[in-house]
Amino acid sequence: MLEMTGASYRSAAFAKALMMSDAKTGKTCFLVASSLGVLPWQKNGGIVDKPENLFVLTFDANALGGVNKFLIDTCGAPKEALNYTVFNMQDDLRKLRANDIDYDLSFYNTVVQTIDRARQKAKGTPVFIISSLTGLADGIERGVVGPPGGPGGTNPKGYSDRNKWQLIAHQINELRNYCQVDVWHCLWEAHLHKRVDDNGTTKDSIQVSGKAGEWFSWNVEQLFRIQRQFNQKFPGTNCDQVFINTRPALSFAVGGRGYNECLNEKEPCMTVAFEKSGLQVGHWGAKSAPVKAVSP
Repeated sequence: MLEMTGASYRSAAFAKALMMSDAKTGKTCFLVASSLGVLPWQKNGGIVDKPENLFVLTFDANALGGVNKFLIDTCGAPKEALNYTVFNMQDDLRKLRANDIDYDLSFYNTVVQTIDRARQKAKGTPVFIISSLTGLADGIERGVVGPPGGPGGTNPKGYSDRNKWQLIAHQINELRNYCQVDVWHCLWEAHLHKRVDDNGTTKDSIQVSGKAGEWFSWNVEQLFRIQRQFNQKFPGTNCDQVFINTRPALSFAVGGRGYNECLNEKEPCMTVAFEKSGLQVGHWGAKSAPVKAVSP
């Protein structure tokens, strides 16, 4: 418990951000490069204080494919930028498919152990990226529900049942809270998906099933949409310009507290956006002495 006054109140030193975008728009590239501060337009350096304090937990197939080449060749980052840590769990996700059981907690337990391992290594101003929330939720759901057709090939209750959905929601909520302890910037990479319901209404989704998906955006502190401007290159580079939309028009999310007061609608530099929001940043690799970020 932290006791403070209204004048001194600050929710947290680090972000707990849901970073959303359409599939295959380079979300992971943007988040890794932004955390390191190596995008061509980033003058204030990275969110981290050194590359060793960037941790990426991956579930998606080839989640970091092309990222290192993007950092070095497109962004001109020094080789030291590649000293970030990757916890690659894509095979752990695949191995779930070999199990013919339901209520399998092995994947969940491995994720918890991996988060613990990352936390032990984290110092200074760390960033922890989950790539992606969709992949994590898929693994949790498969572990609890079991194989298609149920254990042994039969499932008289259909795809799942109420008890299983409650357990899925409980595990995802538990991992969300566990990752969001205020020891690092926690960035949840999420895939946006549009679906049309039975009434013909288009709704946005982050592709997390059940109540856990509905609740997720309510229990983070920042809601940002990553928007890439395809073929609009930053002058003098081969890098498409990208910004975070701090006021995304989504059916399940409208923005965060205080955004109108401290952030522009379009923020190209996450280091600046975080600093404007009163969050801790490390400024690794700043091109010059960092300029204090000023709110609009």
